[in-house]
Amino acid sequence: MVTNGPESINAALRGAYREEWVKAINSELDPLETHDTWTVVPTTDETRDLRTISSRMVLHQKLGEDGRVAQFKARLVAHSFRQRPGVDFIETYSPTISFPAIRMVLSKAAAEDKEIVQLDIVTAFLESKIPEEIYLQLPKAFGVSSGGKIVL
Repeated sequence: MVTNGPESINAALRGAYREEWVKAINSELDPLETHDTWTVVPTTDETRDLRTISSRMVLHQKLGEDGRVAQFKARLVAHSFRQRPGVDFIETYSPTISFPAIRMVLSKAAAEDKEIVQLDIVTAFLESKIPEEIYLQLPKAFGVSSGGKIVL
């Protein structure tokens, strides 16, 4: 079961689970920085007029079978709902597999007495390349270190 976490990063950092929220937020940001998915761009007269997408950190708590908090989750979410088709983007595409395709693979494996192994790569989406430059505003609780690293 999943429950909503604090409404904001600041509320999470003031609460009883401060250390757990910091770990969850860092586990979300570290792969983004490790894969060089972004470059911090300082706000200047030249960059001030760029169309940017606002963002927020969504915080959730996963509960264990006993009802206690088992895991703290943080996701950096872009407010892409503010983009306009034809202005901010031309098309969207998210590859998915159909249920008939899954059934076909499972039936083929069963007929040939094969094992199927499932693998979930959490950061697989970071490997895809997009040709456009996207400017994302970090949530207000974040800052940038002198080395260009995102910090709380």
